Amino acid sequence: MSDAPFDGSYKYRDNSPHYIQALNALYTQAATVAYRSSYKIGRPEGLIINMIGNYGPLKATDIARIASFDKALITRAIQKLVSKEHITYITDEIDKRQKNITLTKTGISIFERNSAAGKERFSSWMKDISIEDQIALKKILQKLTANAEEMLESQIHKP
Repeated sequence: MSDAPFDGSYKYRDNSPHYIQALNALYTQAATVAYRSSYKIGRPEGLIINMIGNYGPLKATDIARIASFDKALITRAIQKLVSKEHITYITDEIDKRQKNITLTKTGISIFERNSAAGKERFSSWMKDISIEDQIALKKILQKLTANAEEMLESQIHKP
């Protein structure tokens, strides 16, 4: 990627979205290897355990929305985790017709072990990046995400 600002040309391998996607793919591969070798689960399953461990009981639709994953992928991952007894369904306290997903004892154990390992992976990933640059990067990524969401919304509602 060139250090020059965007000049209006579009070369796939020379633009920020490509680098963000490639970075995500590499980070995802590392996490997937860790999930498979340590817990015999895939990344979607690990992500679900992590989200519930961090946010508490969630609905499947909320998990799909927060993770930006396809609902069908999340549904399959939930089924795998239920069959392995890492998560279970509980009745929503406010709306008794709704079901939330929560961690079982084994799910809590995986979450706790994976949280420690995840912190190590993240520290390794960010080892050469100053705190100031990390803060700046987060702000830039938040702006890019907002722009991408706006772009998607305008495409969906295009006449």
